[in-house]
Amino acid sequence: MGIFSNLFKTDKPREDNTDPFFDALVSMTSEDTSLYVGAGALKNSDIFSAIRKIAGDIADTSITYTDTSTQGKRVERLLNRAPNNNMNSWSFWFAIMCSCLLNGNSFAKIEHNPTGQVTSLIYLPNDEVTVQADTTTGELTYQFNSKTLVSSDILHFKVFTQDGQTGVSPIYSLRNQISVQSAKNDLIKHFFGNGSLGSSVLTIHGTDIDSEAKNRVREKFLQANQNNNGTIVLDDNTDFKSLPVDKSVLETANSIDWTTQEVAAAFGLPMQALGVIDPHNNQEQSMLNYLQSTLTYYFKCITSELDAKIASQNNNFIFDTSSLFTADPTVSFKMYENAVVNGLLTPNEARIKLGLKPLNGGDNLRIEGINNK
Repeated sequence: MGIFSNLFKTDKPREDNTDPFFDALVSMTSEDTSLYVGAGALKNSDIFSAIRKIAGDIADTSITYTDTSTQGKRVERLLNRAPNNNMNSWSFWFAIMCSCLLNGNSFAKIEHNPTGQVTSLIYLPNDEVTVQADTTTGELTYQFNSKTLVSSDILHFKVFTQDGQTGVSPIYSLRNQISVQSAKNDLIKHFFGNGSLGSSVLTIHGTDIDSEAKNRVREKFLQANQNNNGTIVLDDNTDFKSLPVDKSVLETANSIDWTTQEVAAAFGLPMQALGVIDPHNNQEQSMLNYLQSTLTYYFKCITSELDAKIASQNNNFIFDTSSLFTADPTVSFKMYENAVVNGLLTPNEARIKLGLKPLNGGDNLRIEGINNK
């Protein structure tokens, strides 16, 4: 047994509020795609928005299981209510996807009762899991709390993988773009942080002072005048000159918006999800594009692992995407209207989904105005 990739193990557990990777990301020289990415990456507003959108929508969407047996219903409730005693389903799936999007991998331990039935899913922090592979067979095992867990007992979600065994974070592809965005934000922060003083020269006549003394004078001057509403008090031996502000630099910084586009592209998001309006798409079309181009990809990442590790026989797991359209009544009504017209739902099925009472004669499919009995 040889170590394939010590993906996340550190000398000591990382606190959730530290920046073990992101601070170095913008200037990193390492090409190691398996470095642990901490919550510090979320201080970038575009990355925060992207992860919050995807993880939140997945956590909001219920999972259906085609196994209608008692155990099948029990597993479905487990996934949609409380996967374990410490987390509800929303917190569980949000944590799973947040970790997966930050690191490319996320893990959950499958617990069984003596008869082999699934009883709970335990979220495992990435920085406490070590992935190993047999050098001959390639079989994966997972080290957690000094215990060795076999692959069939671990749900291992991967949003992007080169070898089918371990994942790569989407953030890794953004290190150059984030470097530019960070520099832009620092420039704007510096511009407004300096207030009325901006770039300036303070001249003290009749004395020769060393660099250490100059620094002390500069600090004292800034402390005395930074927040005095633009009023500066000087004596006869001191001159203050404010240098012209080059607003073109600020205008150039404000014009850099392609980083948002590339963050969206890395996560597979439409630009509207990060607040950029697309005048060519209405809300319904935008939601459909988001579902087809983005969420379907992440849904499959989850359901394929559930199918492989939990599903019985030929049963499978499916995300119920109808909830994604219910936030806007207009979009929801139009969607179900189209479903009725095209014979996908009966009028009463559509009414029930809209929270309305069924009507007499509404249980028949209708296609192009023709009732099918």
